Amino acid sequence: DIGNVILKSESTVDKVQENSSESENLKNENSQVEGFNVELSLTKEVTVNNSISVSVRKCSETAKYLLDLETDIPGDVFLHWGACRDDLRIWEAPPAPHPPQTVSFKKTALRTQLKINHIIWYFTLYPPL
Repeated sequence: DIGNVILKSESTVDKVQENSSESENLKNENSQVEGFNVELSLTKEVTVNNSISVSVRKCSETAKYLLDLETDIPGDVFLHWGACRDDLRIWEAPPAPHPPQTVSFKKTALRTQLKINHIIWYFTLYPPL
């Protein structure tokens, strides 16, 4: 579940005020300085209440494993994926068949646009492994 992720900045209002007064002091001390830049951190909190569900099931007809992914993330959703064989941990694009809307991505992975079914995006992977 991706729910309740909050992004926070490390800056506080006190630091912003401190940087502003230091900059004013520098300007007053050195009359030759015509302009200056002050870097300020901005704070924005974003709450994400979306979810991702991943399940694996065995197809009774083909005896292959199917990976199902569902999410309610809004907008176009793309999945970048690949496979690692054994314990080699070398990322590679698995051989076909691939789900519809799948293209090669940098020759080492695949990119699949998820289909929409009502409000839920879904993806089924049927690896030939």
